[in-house]
Amino acid sequence: MVRSHPDLPSPSDAFFIATSRRILAATGLAAPGDPQSCRSATVRVGEHEIRIITPLVRPDGTIADPGRDRALALAVCHLVDASAQPRHQVAVAAAARRPPLVTPPSSPIHPPAARTSSARRP
Repeated sequence: MVRSHPDLPSPSDAFFIATSRRILAATGLAAPGDPQSCRSATVRVGEHEIRIITPLVRPDGTIADPGRDRALALAVCHLVDASAQPRHQVAVAAAARRPPLVTPPSSPIHPPAARTSSARRP
């Protein structure tokens, strides 16, 4: 399943077809020009969503290895998303998702340290 942001204009069919081809090529399920690649279908479900349906059996009967397919497909989606947005918006969005590196000292996670006197107690 591939979705675009609902606040953005609806992507064209050509955009979704190109994206699904990039995903299938990256995962090795349907490389361009490979006659032994897995057959696939891309179905547009709504204005902002498609589903890619691919059986894992190639025409010659061998079974494709889906080991890293999810990670590769996600990487392609990130590349498509980054290329569709201006660089500044991508950097701002990435910075907004990043948690702070240091928790402020006044937070409940770090209560104030108990004060100890420098003199030794007997």
